[in-house]
Amino acid sequence: QTPEQKQGVIDAEKSMKEWREQREKEEEEKKTNFPKLKLQFTDNLRGMGIKSFKCYYSGSGDEGMMEDVEIVPKEYLEHKTPFTKSFEDFDENNKVIKITEYQTVKEYIEEFLCEELLETFHDGWEINEGQNGDLSWDYKTNEIKHDFEYQVPHNEEETF
Repeated sequence: QTPEQKQGVIDAEKSMKEWREQREKEEEEKKTNFPKLKLQFTDNLRGMGIKSFKCYYSGSGDEGMMEDVEIVPKEYLEHKTPFTKSFEDFDENNKVIKITEYQTVKEYIEEFLCEELLETFHDGWEINEGQNGDLSWDYKTNEIKHDFEYQVPHNEEETF
């Protein structure tokens, strides 16, 4: 290798090390901040009159999704919340526009569970063989329970 190539390898290794360290720092911050986010989330649910929820999720390939969301009282599931979600779309002239919509109770629960809880503690739950399970909450205990299973790839080679 030329000195320039060696320097390129050293620079790439340094960049990867810095990226890994930054990622680890961000993951630790998410875990540290989670109790506060959970309390805010559950307080918001109580404020909307929600007494409990149970969500079933499944992850595989490169996607994950909530299969089903049940709440008590069930008639609140599609009610709009005071919380919004924003996303980008295209207008009739193919220009990118930002859209903001109020979330339903179901969307609010799904977003918190996928974006905050699962991504914080089970990053990659939606990838490859994935992970599936259910998450439930009861306002009396204020605990979110997580019952799940995940696949661990296992390869063997035999010669006879």
